[in-house]
Amino acid sequence: MNPISRIALAVATALVALAALPLATLASAAAVDADAEAHGIVHVADLVGPACPNQDGVRPQGEAGYLAIPGRGASLDIRVSQVLCHQEQRLVITIEGREVGAIYIEAGGRGVAHFDTTGENGLPRVHRGARIALRTHDGRFVMGGVFR
Repeated sequence: MNPISRIALAVATALVALAALPLATLASAAAVDADAEAHGIVHVADLVGPACPNQDGVRPQGEAGYLAIPGRGASLDIRVSQVLCHQEQRLVITIEGREVGAIYIEAGGRGVAHFDTTGENGLPRVHRGARIALRTHDGRFVMGGVFR
């Protein structure tokens, strides 16, 4: 497991633990935000798309996770399933309209992609409210979401 993946797992584990605590035990939102800025920034987006014709209303779904560590770079992980209209196709991934890469949808309608960078030029900076979209090579929307 690469260092960014280890950090992402540690941050995600910490966030799950924080979510389980009663609100009275949590620090102020400003303190939590300051800690996230110091140790890493995590944003997650649920991905969903329109149902395919002749697929009994099954809609593509997935999740995108973004982690940025100050001074170390950023990573983006995407997992999708039930992308039945676009099996065995390459889909273009954009964040706020900027192309960041592609994901290949396997025969079963599933796909996984991982991108990382140690510099400033690889991935765009992601913020709460940033939009992510997966589209066909000719620009047709397949699925998307908003980072939180």
